[in-house]
Amino acid sequence: MLDLCWIVSFFYLAFGLLSVLGALGINTLPITGSRFLWHMIFAVANGPTAWSVIALKNGMVFHSIEKWGSLFIHLSPAMVTWTMRWSALEVHAAWPGVFGSPLNEDLQFIDIFGAGVIFYLIHASVYIPWLICYGRFHGFNISPDDYDTVYQSVIKGLPKSLQMKFGYTNDNKSALKPVLIYYSIHMFLTFLTFTWAYLCYMSFWVHTLFVATCFTLSAWWGSMTYFNMMTTFYQSRFNKYLKGLKEAHMKGGGKDVEYIEKEMRNTIMVRRKTKNSFVDEKSVALNILGEEEQEVTQV
Repeated sequence: MLDLCWIVSFFYLAFGLLSVLGALGINTLPITGSRFLWHMIFAVANGPTAWSVIALKNGMVFHSIEKWGSLFIHLSPAMVTWTMRWSALEVHAAWPGVFGSPLNEDLQFIDIFGAGVIFYLIHASVYIPWLICYGRFHGFNISPDDYDTVYQSVIKGLPKSLQMKFGYTNDNKSALKPVLIYYSIHMFLTFLTFTWAYLCYMSFWVHTLFVATCFTLSAWWGSMTYFNMMTTFYQSRFNKYLKGLKEAHMKGGGKDVEYIEKEMRNTIMVRRKTKNSFVDEKSVALNILGEEEQEVTQV
């Protein structure tokens, strides 16, 4: 919960709640109308947060709360700030006295870049000590029942040769050296994205193309997830099921019945809901075995 994207989400949530209070008539303009906070919000939204959609390959997988939630917290800030930046007149007309984002301001590079860097360094002042003292000792690859951190998730996804150069080995997955290397690279790349955020602020077409690209890529990755689920995954799973059923059937002694019962408890395939469900499943499975035996033999 201390990873950058989570803190960004809490920051936007707090700002959003203050904006709601402003819309209800409470004077929140000193905060929601802050020029510095507006620059900070824009820099973070169109810097590391939006680029995470591409870096993490966030797909529109609607049935997965985890994947959909990850896409939402990474992409929605860029879309909201796009509206606030390029439809500022309409935003101010709809919610007068709520947002103070300048309509026509004399902006310098340091305004966007500096605001983003300050946000990052505030987060780093808390996150780095936590990562060194606690976070690096936790993750799925250290303990299967533990929560994964972004650090462990990224490191374990690197090629083995690169892990070795970082000093990350199977014997020492919580070493300090790879933590320092990882965060140094993370900081450098994040600062680069703040430079990109400035370009988005200055150009309507750069910003529009960037948001549209992130949206399109997320749709593509989501569609490929569903395509693989409906083709490759289910086909390989079904072939594996038939192969195991044939082997159990050839052993005799009711092994096929045991296999069917076990698979129907654990399989992701939908079971028939009948009063005599097990008998029906067995007959269907054995019929498939007879019809598909030649195909299974070739697997």
